Amino acid sequence: MADLQKALYKARPKLYPARQRFTLPKREGDKKAVALAPAKRLADYDLADGAELTFKDLGPQVQSSSQNLFYYSSVLPPTCRCAAANVPLCCRQRMCYTRIQR
Repeated sequence: MADLQKALYKARPKLYPARQRFTLPKREGDKKAVALAPAKRLADYDLADGAELTFKDLGPQVQSSSQNLFYYSSVLPPTCRCAAANVPLCCRQRMCYTRIQR
């Protein structure tokens, strides 16, 4: 499988191996198509000559460490004294109720 992914990457540099997914067509009785694992060989799947594979471009892949960095470093909303006092917030002006009263 890795050789097939590398060959496709050489032909189209935009499609690096992390973006690629190959599947076998759905067979009768199967709920889903079988996704081919990159670590396995094509011979492990008992494919006959002329067998069809389906390719899907998964799009740009973001590493989970980068994703966590952006997620956890986002701006947190400021704490409001009104939340503890059960006073409703003014959503339209994005200001807390106690600041409007002053």
